[in-house]
Amino acid sequence: MAQNLASPPKTSSPSAKQPVANKSFLKDDFPIIRRASLHLGVSIVLAVSLVVGIRFVLTQQQNKQLQAETELTQMQEKLLVISSEKHDIDQYQPTYLSAIKRGFVGEEKRLDFVEHVKKIQETRRLLPLSYEIFPRQNVQLDPSILVGELELRASRIAIHLPLLHEGDMLNLLADLSQIGTFIPKNCSMVTKPNVEPNLIMPRLDGECELYWLSIGRRPVADPAQAVTPTQ
Repeated sequence: MAQNLASPPKTSSPSAKQPVANKSFLKDDFPIIRRASLHLGVSIVLAVSLVVGIRFVLTQQQNKQLQAETELTQMQEKLLVISSEKHDIDQYQPTYLSAIKRGFVGEEKRLDFVEHVKKIQETRRLLPLSYEIFPRQNVQLDPSILVGELELRASRIAIHLPLLHEGDMLNLLADLSQIGTFIPKNCSMVTKPNVEPNLIMPRLDGECELYWLSIGRRPVADPAQAVTPTQ
């Protein structure tokens, strides 16, 4: 007798592959690492900010150091200038004070000149002399001579002096050099004819042309006195 054997039902194997659902990084994976990512981002921002801040501070410090070094150099240069000026003052001050005392610096003191000539005449027992002081003029110097705000001035003096002997003229010039800067330009002595040897009378006629030098500050031009050209 034939037996109908029913085929056993098929059962699924545990090792059978199940269909894999589609995963999204933003939905499935990112939430897992979100906190770590935020920490990493904040750490990067802080690190960059720290580096930038350190560089900024270093730059500021370098600029301040450069500025301090520049100021120090300028102060050292000023100290050198002051030291040099002090050395010049100490070196030339006696000469400057002597020039002031002799009337070379500043305005001419013509009344003092008159008094000094009278005193020289009395001290040296000179015969009566005559002189004329001409208006003061500026002396044109070589452009290579740097005088700054100063200018050299000269007043011409013509002296006529009857002489007992040649030493009278030399003594007069020597005494004048003690009270000012006088540059002889042209001096002459002419013997008088028919002079009695035993009489006290002029034996020579002396003529001398001098320049009385002085130095002073150049006057500043007044703008109010400036002439406006007419059109």
